[in-house]
Amino acid sequence: MFIMTRGASAGISSTMRSWLLGLQLWHVVNDATWHGSSHLKRTVQGSKSLAPLSSSRPKRAPMTIAHLLTLRNNLDLNNTFDAAVFGMATIAFWCQCHLTEVCVDASFDPHIHASRSSQQTSGTTSLGISFHSFWAPSTKISPKGEEIR
Repeated sequence: MFIMTRGASAGISSTMRSWLLGLQLWHVVNDATWHGSSHLKRTVQGSKSLAPLSSSRPKRAPMTIAHLLTLRNNLDLNNTFDAAVFGMATIAFWCQCHLTEVCVDASFDPHIHASRSSQQTSGTTSLGISFHSFWAPSTKISPKGEEIR
């Protein structure tokens, strides 16, 4: 009911889809029957026609290392909140970079995409930090492949 009343008035179908995926995951985790598929799918589809123009924006340019440096230079890393903001921005940036390296958009190509049989390494750094890495046969930055940690 919440999705149909509040979500439809918000008009942001991607947000509603995220809410619904969260609800569906809750049902799966709790071994509860999920009854929301068909009518909620229609609700999301119908909300697109009700969406205000301000609910979607054109894609923005990707975040760059220059953005991270600007953020770092304008935060006080001795302040715990600022340090947490910078830490989360850095993690999000690098995770997104590597996520695009390993996601398969179309058909799988073993010369480009990492697979379960790709070389993998696990260990602990000299500072006691655990890591796991795998070989990506090709990336945007290293077309001849690179290790991703």
